[in-house]
Amino acid sequence: IQIAKALGAEVVATCSHRNVELVKSLGADQVIDYTTANWSEVLAEHSVDLVYDCGVESQSWNDAAQKVLKEQTGIFVTIGVIDKPIDSPIGATQNQIFNAPCTEYLLELKKLIEAGQVKTVIDSVHPLENLVEAMKICMSHRAKGKIIIEVAKD
Repeated sequence: IQIAKALGAEVVATCSHRNVELVKSLGADQVIDYTTANWSEVLAEHSVDLVYDCGVESQSWNDAAQKVLKEQTGIFVTIGVIDKPIDSPIGATQNQIFNAPCTEYLLELKKLIEAGQVKTVIDSVHPLENLVEAMKICMSHRAKGKIIIEVAKD
């Protein structure tokens, strides 16, 4: 959200009700509560330039994205695997992201952080001795931000 806003994008995000205010505070222009609404039914037909699927919905490309992406120019990006991807009937394109460090991108991200345009959201900080508790929080998928494990104090 923060990077997209720093690049000048209008951002629509999805989250559960309990995270709406956090997501708005990160800069989302519109927030859709996925527990009460389907994003592809809320957004206007063929109105979206780019869908970034970090929720890893295996059928998003085949169904929802085809409804909301702009014809011929719409782009779908996912961090997951698309289950039996179809050829887009509207001429949209899809890409999958595989993370690998890239110095150029990290330097750009550093600039955004230094300019205050991107801030890390921290859920909680735990000493190494409480690693199991921290992992339970992580596995619950209820953390609102990063879970920090403190290995040493300074």
